[in-house]
This record gives sequence, C-alpha cells and structure tokens, in this order.
Amino acid sequence: MMTTSRLRQILTMPLYRTSVFISAGNIINMAVGFFFWLIAARYYTVSQVGLGAALISSLTLILMVSRLGFDYSAMRFLPVRDKSQVASTCLTITSIASVVAWACFVGVVGLVLPGLSTIQSNWQHATLLLVFTLSYSVASVLMTVTVALRRSDLYLIQNVILFVRIPMLFLLAPTGYFGILASFGCAYLVVAAASTIMLRQLVRLRIGIAMQFLKDTWRFSSLNYISGILYAVPAALLPLIVLALLGDTQVAEYYISFSIVGLVFIIPMSLSTSLYVEGSHGENLRANARRVVIASFAIITPMIVALSILAGPVLAFFGESYKDATDLLRVFLMSSYFVAAYYIFSAIQNVRLKPGIIFVVTLLRFALIMGTSYTLMLSFGALGIGYAWLLSHTIMVLAILVVLKREKWI
Repeated sequence: MMTTSRLRQILTMPLYRTSVFISAGNIINMAVGFFFWLIAARYYTVSQVGLGAALISSLTLILMVSRLGFDYSAMRFLPVRDKSQVASTCLTITSIASVVAWACFVGVVGLVLPGLSTIQSNWQHATLLLVFTLSYSVASVLMTVTVALRRSDLYLIQNVILFVRIPMLFLLAPTGYFGILASFGCAYLVVAAASTIMLRQLVRLRIGIAMQFLKDTWRFSSLNYISGILYAVPAALLPLIVLALLGDTQVAEYYISFSIVGLVFIIPMSLSTSLYVEGSHGENLRANARRVVIASFAIITPMIVALSILAGPVLAFFGESYKDATDLLRVFLMSSYFVAAYYIFSAIQNVRLKPGIIFVVTLLRFALIMGTSYTLMLSFGALGIGYAWLLSHTIMVLAILVVLKREKWI
C-alpha cells in the first residue's frame, strides 16, 4: 500500500509533477467549457448559440491550420537550442499564418456559412475576429512554451485564467451571438497577456524568425503538422457522416459518448506530453516511457471500469434518451488503452526525432477509421463507429508493436 511519503516522493519527480499539472489544467479547461455552454444555452437563444458555436469552431479550425507543426517543434527544441530564437520563431510564424488563415476565412465565409455572412459586411466584427484569432494563436503557443520550459504549474494557472470567459458571457449577452465568440476570445486575450508577463523572466520574446532554426526543423514540423491533421480529421468528420447517414439523434448519442471518453483520454495525453518534455530535456527515455505506461494503465483502468458499470446513469445525466448510447460508450472506453499507446508511442518517436514513423502510423489510423466507419455504420448504426474505432486502433497498435520490436524497444 502506498504511503503518503511515497506519494509525495513520486509527485516530486518532474515526469509525474508535470503530468499532474497538465491533467489538472486540461480538466479545468474542460469543466469551464462545459459550464460555458451550459450558461450560453440559458442566456442566449438557440440560434445565437448555434452561430456562436460555429464561430468558435471556425476559430479553432483557423488555429489548427495555422500551427504548422511548430507547437511540436517548440516542445522538442526549446530545451536544446536558443530559447529566445525557438519561442520567437514559433510565435512569429504561427501568428502570420493565423492572419493568413483569418483572411481566407473572411473571404469565403459568406459562401460556405451564409449565416455568418455579417462577418464580411461588418468590419468591426471582422476586426475583432482578427484580434481573437491572434490572441488564441499567441496564447496557444505561449502555453506550449510554458510546458516545454517545465513550468506546468504556470500552465495550470493559464487554464484557470480561462475562467474569465464565464462572466464575460453575462456581460456580453446583449450583443447576441457575437458575444459568445467575444467571451471566448477575450479569455484567450487575457491569457496571452498574462502568459507574456509570466514568461518574461524565463525567455525573451520578440518578433522575428531564426532562419537556421526554421531550416533545421522544417521537416520535423511539417510531418508532425500533417500527422496532427490526419489525427484530428476523423473526430471532426464522423459527426457529419453520422448526421448524413443516421440522423440527428444518433449523432447526438455519438457526440456525448465521445465527449465522456475524452475525460479518460486526458490522462495518457498528459502523461505522454510530460514524457515528451522530459525526454526533450535529456531524461532517460526508456525508463520514463516505462513509468508512463504503468501510470497510464493504472489510472485509466479504474476509470474505464467505473464508467463502463455506470455508463447508463452517466449518459442519463444528459437526458434519458442518451441511455441508448450505453454500448457505444463502453466500446469507446475499451479503446482507451490503444489510444494511450498511440500517445506514448508518438512522444517516444518525437523525442527520437522520428516524425516520419508517426506520420505512417497516423495515416494508417486515418485510413482504417474512415474506411471501416461507413461500412459498420450501415450494419450497426452509431454503434458501428465504436466498432470501427476499436478495430482501427487495435490494428494500429499491432503496427506500433512491430515498429517497437524492430527498434528493440520490446
């Protein structure tokens, strides 16, 4: 049985200390996000919530497109190269990319999303969207830099600051749907400003691009960028496919089930991020990888068991009709071990500067999920996505084991 002193000793290890703060920060952010939409639903009309959600989704898409893989580069190279050059280059390039992505979005939004066409005709809204885009981008990079500097305690504070979006919802309710976006954007504006102050004693930030760093890391950034998109696309497209094939009821069941299992995914994601950080700082990669595997499985196993047993009541919290997704949630939960394996594998390969292997594995995952989801949905409905998700991740992990065996890791 673990004693208090032993637990305290474990938590003083950089690997676990970092992961605890990252997990706490991510959980707080998810909780704030939950209450954000709960309050928005009560104080804004359904139409305003829909338009606000579309704008925030667009903002998130702009961020994903404009990162260009430099979030991975910042994490990997900040500990071993000139900190100011790495942080400033990542910050400058992603900021420029976010402005370009914003301009493209404003240019086509009237055609793609007619409901948001006022963004084109209202220059104040377009300008504010640019401010929020830059704030989101800068805050995201600085939060990554914070973790890379082994200051995950500050990362936790950054996530706590995001609570600002809650009171902003009340204050901006009279402005309609744009108030939802403004609440979200203002929170990241505050985080960007606060992070700049927090980090000024740790790294000197300036506008500029270190061309040698860019040349040396371009392949690493690019492959991670493509892999990141390939990893994110299935989760973004599957709700649309379910909606088209099965209708709005089953897409709601899928979305809620996937959101719940996302709480389990936070644990291995945080531990693997910590593994990535510590490995980039030169810590023993094999020993830490072993610790992360043990810790991940030890923590998520009781979560999986508890959620599997209580799947019905947990889903009923969102509404009695969601209990129909009980089997789907349980299948998603079974895949948690394989998702954890992917996170840990990716961290190991990035520390070893082998993003090409991550790209191949992620491409395989993408092809399997997209290829099997359609077929299995036709036979099993929304549950078919769960089967496709589990099957795809099982095959992916087999491929990972082959790679690790070949590289003499197992």
